[in-house]
Amino acid sequence: MRATRADTSLRGLAVAVADAAPSYRRGLLAALADAGAVPADPQDIRAWAAGRQRCAVLLTFSGPADVRRAAALRSPTTLVVALLPDPDPASFLAALRAEDDGVADWRAPPEEVAAVVAAAAGGQVHLPADVARELAAAVLRPPATVRIDPREAAWLRDLAGGVTVAQLARRAGYTERALYRLLHRLYTRMGAESRVEALLLATRWGVLDGTAPDRPPDGT
Repeated sequence: MRATRADTSLRGLAVAVADAAPSYRRGLLAALADAGAVPADPQDIRAWAAGRQRCAVLLTFSGPADVRRAAALRSPTTLVVALLPDPDPASFLAALRAEDDGVADWRAPPEEVAAVVAAAAGGQVHLPADVARELAAAVLRPPATVRIDPREAAWLRDLAGGVTVAQLARRAGYTERALYRLLHRLYTRMGAESRVEALLLATRWGVLDGTAPDRPPDGT
């Protein structure tokens, strides 16, 4: 495998693979060695990792025991890369939330897994495009705890369009003071400290253009 810029992060890095299949371990370690890493196949990976200043462990996740094993391996000097036999965006995100340094599809070509390890060694995360899109979508969605009903969404759209609170109150059949109160509660629920911030969040979440996912009103 020809060396790339990302491979420079692997040069001299001690790596081990925790997987039950010897042929899989050998193939992955060979690809990592081609990228400049120093492969090892120890019987006791935890003891091996504890004796190194810096290393990476690639661990196949096949059950809850592997999650605990990864937690025991993580340290300031040990990178843990999760190998997922049945990957989907949710599994990738769960592994990252568990503070794994990298995540790869167990079935991916060895060179692709090596790229994930190289990114982790360089302090970055290498993700498949569909997982990256899911992450971006999660940022653009309102939190599950935020409920904006159709009436409130219409208020936000009107305010964004330049309608004043006084005009909006007349349209909605409220006093201006009552509508101010309702809007303040909405902004607080959204996590916004001002009307401007609420409108920015509403724009990001797709509330203003009608692309936000449907959500029931509060209390339903």
